[in-house]
Amino acid sequence: MRFPDWKRISSFILVLGFFSLVGGLVVYVSYEQMGIGLEFFPYRDYAVLLAVAGIVLLVIGNVTSQRAKAEMEIMEEQKPMVDVGYCPTCGGMLDSDVQYCRRCGKKQD
Repeated sequence: MRFPDWKRISSFILVLGFFSLVGGLVVYVSYEQMGIGLEFFPYRDYAVLLAVAGIVLLVIGNVTSQRAKAEMEIMEEQKPMVDVGYCPTCGGMLDSDVQYCRRCGKKQD
């Protein structure tokens, strides 16, 4: 995949993991401290699972973020260096392999 794709994926996973972890902790603490919930419906067990899923998502998001950074470094290393010159007539920027100036149209030597 391209670098921006990994960056979006890792950001999404990190946000989802954070909210899952916080949501699970809030539900667990509210159940323990305030006794919210019915006895026959185990909110606490779901809260623990949600918090664990949040931790797993945070780890996966961190791994994908590291992959995005590694891909970005590879792209930086592979970026071609272009020789840039200037048109003697108009001063416009020229690539090294052009025959005519894009700005004024004069043939380059």
